[in-house]
Amino acid sequence: MLEVCQEKNVSRHDQLVEIARRSLKSTGHDVVLTEARGGNSGERPDAIGWEIGGASTLVECKVSRKDYLDEWRRRKPFRGLGGVGNRRYYMAFVGVLRPEDVVNGWGLVLVYPRARFRCVKTSAWFEADQENEKRILLGSMRSRREEIGQIPLFTTR
Repeated sequence: MLEVCQEKNVSRHDQLVEIARRSLKSTGHDVVLTEARGGNSGERPDAIGWEIGGASTLVECKVSRKDYLDEWRRRKPFRGLGGVGNRRYYMAFVGVLRPEDVVNGWGLVLVYPRARFRCVKTSAWFEADQENEKRILLGSMRSRREEIGQIPLFTTR
């Protein structure tokens, strides 16, 4: 089991999602959501992060080659043009996917033992569906309202 998730019964997918969250935070993404809902396309990113300038990075976690191939066979429309994420990556444990498996401009991040990760294929730049990204952000805030309480519109010093 990876050191990142030492709890028992944590799925391999959940391990990857946590590593994706940490990788986005460590690469300058100030806002990061995992398993976010709220968009209108049916898209539910495993992890998505935004930098201060507004650029977004999507990470989809795959625990098996079959999982990856099934996704492309189902032809999820948001995996092509118009989806969320200016940069789009698949994340998988080493040995699951190879750089040549990943097509259509997507990048690949491989996870090695002890939760080390390395980008082995860089993502192209996509024009993200910013309206859907806003819906995902707002939906996430709405669903976590109890956790974060009321957020004031204006603050005083």
